[in-house]
Amino acid sequence: MSKFPQADARLAEIDAEYWKIKYPSLLVHEARATAGRTGDSEMVYGTTPGEATLELLDFAQAKTDDIFYDLGCGLGVPTIVASLVCKRATGIELLPEIAAQARAVAEALKLENATFLVGDLKSAEVSDGTIIYCYSTCLREESRVALGERVALCKRGTRILTVTHGLTNEALELDERREIGWEGRTRSVYLYVRR
Repeated sequence: MSKFPQADARLAEIDAEYWKIKYPSLLVHEARATAGRTGDSEMVYGTTPGEATLELLDFAQAKTDDIFYDLGCGLGVPTIVASLVCKRATGIELLPEIAAQARAVAEALKLENATFLVGDLKSAEVSDGTIIYCYSTCLREESRVALGERVALCKRGTRILTVTHGLTNEALELDERREIGWEGRTRSVYLYVRR
């Protein structure tokens, strides 16, 4: 049980909706091929489960007035879960077919404050965000630098969560690094605060 009982109560419903997606890894593979990105090491299939998302939101001290962004959101589980905790949650995904599938899940769950946009995490407009999340495990160094530059445009006090890799940007202060487990593995999660 997390610190967000209203979200805990809907995790089973969210999981059930995602189970309706047949062969999600194949869906992502086909979307990559359509976009001419087959073999792109930055575009691997993976997700952050609902329970782990709640732990991440707790780590970032999420509140009902927060504006959440998930950069490179894929099928959007963190965005969906964050919409139950935060004022608004937006997933940014490069592949249109994947963003459309995430949007369909939000609609099926009747979540009016969960939005999915097609865009690149390196150039997405997130300056109004107060919590930014990026499962940055597969990002190359140059992409992590661009990500750092992008989130440095957010207002002071914005919390930024990255997985596996930290960010190096003078505008960001590392608040804490924590080990969080999901899908049978422990991952390093970095929490930064915009100075």
